[in-house]
Amino acid sequence: MPNTKGKKSKRGSKRGAPKGHKGTTRKQNIDRHEVIDADNCPRCGSDNIEDEKVLKRVVEEIPEPVIPETVENEIHKKVCLDCGHHFIPKHNTVTLKGKFGINVMILVIFIKFFLRGVLRKTAKFLRTGFALKLTPASVNAIVGRVAGAACREYNELKERIRKSDIVYVDETSFSVLGNNQWVWIFRTIHDILLVVRPSRGSPVLKEILGLDYEGSIEQTQRQKSGWKNMKR
Repeated sequence: MPNTKGKKSKRGSKRGAPKGHKGTTRKQNIDRHEVIDADNCPRCGSDNIEDEKVLKRVVEEIPEPVIPETVENEIHKKVCLDCGHHFIPKHNTVTLKGKFGINVMILVIFIKFFLRGVLRKTAKFLRTGFALKLTPASVNAIVGRVAGAACREYNELKERIRKSDIVYVDETSFSVLGNNQWVWIFRTIHDILLVVRPSRGSPVLKEILGLDYEGSIEQTQRQKSGWKNMKR
């Protein structure tokens, strides 16, 4: 079969894909089978009916709006009697602050930032689609709580990278609303930190690694020059 990918039909030719083009029909795996049938005529009530035709349709659908549930969780905070370590079981996924769970918070962040939803519309979508009653102020509080958790994780990740013996550094540019920005990647054996900054110079290295970093930095020759300038 000829490769017709990327080819355009000639002017004046019939509409549709070029001859020999391989289709890209969506593959569907059936999860369940439903029979839609009737025993009586809806017009006269008679049961003297028969199949005129059986229509087969395979469709992908989402469930009807999910009703949120309120769960009371009993979280056992433990203490080790041998070393005195205090901890919460690792498999716990319940937030320790606020009244909303992880799934609700993830959904709010997705709508707010990936779909660029304003607070009022985000709250309306959650109420309409999930029967979850939130005010715009509650949506904003969830965003702030997630930001706080992410900030703590970011600082912990940065500290681990600063303590690493070897850090691999790279950066690349991209445009944000017409302004040039730089994506920096700091990678160790166990961690990866990605930051976006308006600079490709030594201030970024200083911010992430600190002035007293004594490990080895694997980077391009230009980046090595920036590191030397920062050390001065």
